[in-house]
Amino acid sequence: MHTESARNTPLNQNVKVSDNQKRRLLIVDDDDCIRTMLVNIFAETGYAVTPAINGTNAIELLLQSTAPELSFGVVLTDVMLGDVSGLEVTRKARSLSVHPEVILMTGNASLETALAAMRIGAFDYLLKPVGLPELLERVKAAFVRRAERMRQMHEAAAWRRVSSAMTQLPVVQPTPLPPVTEQATPEQPEEPDRFFQVGSLRIDSRRQEVWFQSRQVHVTPIEHIILLCLAETPGQFISYSDIARRTHRIELDDRESYSLLRTHVRNLRRKFDERYLVSMRSVGYMLDEPDGTAVTDNSEDDDF
Repeated sequence: MHTESARNTPLNQNVKVSDNQKRRLLIVDDDDCIRTMLVNIFAETGYAVTPAINGTNAIELLLQSTAPELSFGVVLTDVMLGDVSGLEVTRKARSLSVHPEVILMTGNASLETALAAMRIGAFDYLLKPVGLPELLERVKAAFVRRAERMRQMHEAAAWRRVSSAMTQLPVVQPTPLPPVTEQATPEQPEEPDRFFQVGSLRIDSRRQEVWFQSRQVHVTPIEHIILLCLAETPGQFISYSDIARRTHRIELDDRESYSLLRTHVRNLRRKFDERYLVSMRSVGYMLDEPDGTAVTDNSEDDDF
């Protein structure tokens, strides 16, 4: 029996997790043989596994690992643990500020237990014996769910910080324009440092104007600043936080800055040749004229 939320979670048939993507998994079972078997299976699959001998031990480990970089992504626990039930472990896990997804397993299913599992927010409720492919798939799906939830949390935190900073910015009063006279104003010579040219892309540093292949491209103020920031050092990657410091005048870490910038960069790529805007995951963005040989990572939906 599965919870409704778990049934709606897409499964990834490739359950192998690469070494550089290890995720922390807490396995709770008071049966030494079952616990050891599960630990070995998931460790061989690529997860960073921590065993807990009972519910009390599991709660202790959860409370000791509350920092985001140390927290467990998923808890796989039996319901009947002898001391503290798997339901109580689930309640404690879900009460943490950065909480894991919890998968409950039981050999003595009841409607009451299943309903209780759903009420307290368990990701899934599995009946023993569970086939190994199904168990691997459900754990993988739980990690996918948590990764999406963490991404949304980071984006929300970044927007809250930006909103707070924007409310503290001073209000700039516009400077009134001088009255128009009939005397003709002589045309000013073009300023040599006013325009940035990267291949077929031309950016006006004084006015919010951009051209691509001599065609004017409409850009927003944020998009214009992003292009200017990157055009100052074409061919070099600029970190997410350095760009966000220019666009939003706020100090953010790279993860928060990436969440803030990626929609603007995605929109820019739709307005001219997307190969000009190069991204490197967890590093930053670069503006460069494409030569057809560079290998880049420009996926719009990549996680940080």
